[in-house]
This record gives sequence, structure tokens and C-alpha cells, in this order.
Amino acid sequence: MNLATRIVRASPHIAALRRNAPHLNTARVYQRRGTLWEGRFRSSFVARTEYFLKCHRYIELNPVRPGMVSHPREYAWSSYCTNAELRASRVVTPHEEYLVLGSTPAERCAAYRDLFRFDLHPEDLKQIRSAAAGGFALGNSGRDRGDGGAAR
Repeated sequence: MNLATRIVRASPHIAALRRNAPHLNTARVYQRRGTLWEGRFRSSFVARTEYFLKCHRYIELNPVRPGMVSHPREYAWSSYCTNAELRASRVVTPHEEYLVLGSTPAERCAAYRDLFRFDLHPEDLKQIRSAAAGGFALGNSGRDRGDGGAAR
């Protein structure tokens, strides 16, 4: 996760950041050019439901991989505590794929926690990153592995 991504995710004061972007964006300090928010936001459509929870894990584990936190529950902007620990949230709406994890909230939380017992498989990381970078649907007929093969 680059500096700009961390700043945007970490700050509730986006307007203030935009006003101060020229001060943050000096060549001497960060050795970069252009605006702080230069570049395209990357996303992809999740075409097959079996990839949805993998994407959830990918997103929840983003702050863990670079060592910002040791567990997703420690990241203030993570939905992990809502999905795995029944913490109330005004902004998290359960997705239908989350709801089928169990018939009760406690069962869904336990199933969601179980998803995080192991890291994502490196091939899954590669597929998700490739789909987002390429702008194509994850799980879209052979393109999801990035090698022209069928999905696992």
C-alpha cells in the first residue's frame, strides 16, 4: 500500500489533505511528480460468487500484509469486527454471500472468523490483483488466473 493510499484511508479530513497536497508532494521528500491523487482508482467486478469472500479476505488483510497491524480487527477502517465479532456498524451492510455463512449472527461470525485462520493462497492474491489492475471481472471465463486457463 503506497503512501497516498494510506493517507487517504487514514484521514477523515480529505478536504484538508487536498488543500495541503502541494506540501506533501515535494520532490525532495517523496521523489515524485504530479498530483498526490494522480492515477486511476483500480477496481474490478466480481463475476462469480465464490470469489466474493476471497475478495473480502483480500481487503481485510491489506493492512496486515505490510505490517500496519497484526490482525484485521486492529485496523480502524476494517469491517472485520462487524463481520466476525458482532460489533455494530452504521456503515456495514451484510452482503448475501456473508448471510449464507450461517443461519444466525453467531454462526456467521464464527464462519467468517474461520476464513481468516489461514492467509490467502498466493494464486488467489495474483488473480485478485491481476483483475483489479487489468480492469476485468474476477472469475470471468478464463481471465481470472491471468494465464487463459479456467478458474479453480
